[in-house]
Amino acid sequence: MIARVTALLLIALGLVPTANLLTRGAALPWWPGVVTWWVMGGLALLLVAYLLARVSGDGVERTASRVARAVMALPSRAFLLIVSSLGFALSAATAWYCFNRQPQSIDEMAELWHARMLLAGHLSIPSAAHPEFFSAMNVIDAGGRWYSQFPIGGPLILAVGLAAGLVWLVNPLLIALTVRNVYRFVQRAYGEPLARGAAILLLVAPFFIFMGGSEQNHVPALAFATLALAALPSWWQASSRSAAYRQAAIIGAAIGAMAIVRPLDALAAAAAIGLFQLSTVIATPRRWTELVVQCLAGAIPFALLVWANTRTTGAPLRFGYEVMWGANHGLGFHPSPFGAPHTPRRGLMLASLYLMKLDLYLFEWPIPALVVPIVGLLCLRRPSRWDALLCGLVVAVLVAYALYWHNGHFLGPRFLYTAVPAFVILAARAPGAVAARVGSVGRTMAYAVIPIAVVVALTGLTGPVGVPARLAEYRGGQWQLKTDLARQLRGARLTHALVFVHEGWGARLMARMWAAGVERADAERLLATSDACALELALEQEERHAPADTVGLASRLAAATPDAARRLLRPRPDLSVDETLRFAIEPGLAPSCAAESMADSAGTSLYPPFLDLNRVTSDGHVGGGVVFVRDLGAHNEVLRGQLGDRTWYRYRPRRSSADTTAPFVRY
Repeated sequence: MIARVTALLLIALGLVPTANLLTRGAALPWWPGVVTWWVMGGLALLLVAYLLARVSGDGVERTASRVARAVMALPSRAFLLIVSSLGFALSAATAWYCFNRQPQSIDEMAELWHARMLLAGHLSIPSAAHPEFFSAMNVIDAGGRWYSQFPIGGPLILAVGLAAGLVWLVNPLLIALTVRNVYRFVQRAYGEPLARGAAILLLVAPFFIFMGGSEQNHVPALAFATLALAALPSWWQASSRSAAYRQAAIIGAAIGAMAIVRPLDALAAAAAIGLFQLSTVIATPRRWTELVVQCLAGAIPFALLVWANTRTTGAPLRFGYEVMWGANHGLGFHPSPFGAPHTPRRGLMLASLYLMKLDLYLFEWPIPALVVPIVGLLCLRRPSRWDALLCGLVVAVLVAYALYWHNGHFLGPRFLYTAVPAFVILAARAPGAVAARVGSVGRTMAYAVIPIAVVVALTGLTGPVGVPARLAEYRGGQWQLKTDLARQLRGARLTHALVFVHEGWGARLMARMWAAGVERADAERLLATSDACALELALEQEERHAPADTVGLASRLAAATPDAARRLLRPRPDLSVDETLRFAIEPGLAPSCAAESMADSAGTSLYPPFLDLNRVTSDGHVGGGVVFVRDLGAHNEVLRGQLGDRTWYRYRPRRSSADTTAPFVRY
């Protein structure tokens, strides 16, 4: 029953463009074009598969049998070593080729900064004397303490990589572990042939590999989730109490470890696995003690989370997210931290949006990725308990993130990453399920569709969609974030230096609002809806009163900044300095606004990547040979007393990816 219900849910939200229907096409504007590509590519795919079946007779089946025999001839350990090594190599190559071993999102940068603190022996460090020079999104600077908004597990794992000097290889290693876990789960639940097929299919799922090349915490969360899955069949089939206790402890510890990295994903995984186990225990009451052992094992890593939260946020179950964004950050239908209501309608839209994106990003096939697992679920004659478990995991993750107000995207629908192995395994199940219901031609087509689709995706034969296009997109996009700043710093050989990094006017306004006491959500809302010059003048007025009166500050700024088109919050590289100056100094524009606008004409850089280059000293302060701070113009002089003994420099951002001019210039 659950297999059919899950298939219908995936059809309703993933194939029917529900998100676009609810938003009049605004959710995914590219969807109609991709559907056209899928229709053409899908018809071509089916035609090729049909012609192969008709023309070759049983030749395709003989070839497939030979390939299968060759794969199955490898000893289990040898096969596992090969696929795990390939998972590591592919994700490491992605980190190197696409991202130049640099973090590409603010989430990664915030966790890396927190990892620096942990590496120095601190859960958090004292706030900087002038936080406007050091602040960053998703990094908390409240209550006199400085740490990231993320649970302690992600930064802790990255700290291990920092200690080894190979932080960019942490996630590729975890990808190798995940491939191993998926293989073991399928081997124990479904058998050796499907285990090998699922492992290979996972390796050619670009979304899985690309995420492994990042430093996102989704990857360790998935590694722990699949570790629990791999132990579950052994727990269910355990022939002795000691074996059952051992596997239960592994499951509990894995879910507990997952909870200290991504608590919501752990909750979804625990719900799916827990329901499976409850159905077993209800039928065999003597096994209740095994769940007690499991809970005790899970409590060990969870205790670390509770301890870290207590020492940072002040409460055992209060997360950094709530400290940074307020109580409205939590699950449920209520106003988001930015004021917009998160309603059941919006939750349904987000669930559909994630599935529609997964159609494209999971496999990059010439057909929607969800079609194959959907067809497989509908064709299964008797879905097994393991099919039900995988369906439960898919539904649990989908429901969890439908209840969460934020729309998360990074390299694809990142909130569904924990469910990726479930989709892949169900897709691997599909050819056998279809073949059992059709004749010889249909059987040949069923086994030919996925290999053909994989070849098309990997070679990009059908045009702008496919792995080559995605590789080019990731390699060419956000080129400034791919700059190897550490290498530039080593080449410059700076010692006892202070380097100012010039961010755009909007980012500077944001940092100043944070320092003045404006909450993060209020600051984002003000920046998005206010005229930049009016906000600049209002903020200057507030900054003249020291110490600042933070009570009602956001309301006063909002009252002083009329909604209007935002002025030059981003640099205009198409204008020369003189043109920028003329553009900025429009009639009535205050001199300070003109100066702030013109300052961006020399180029801007994001500050958070430089924050990660700072070192945390043993006493919990920012120090080391070189300190990077945000450039705030004349306000920089307040640092003379604290950092005036250092040689001051400015960082000169690259004008293009080919720019090799010296990046550090004397202040």
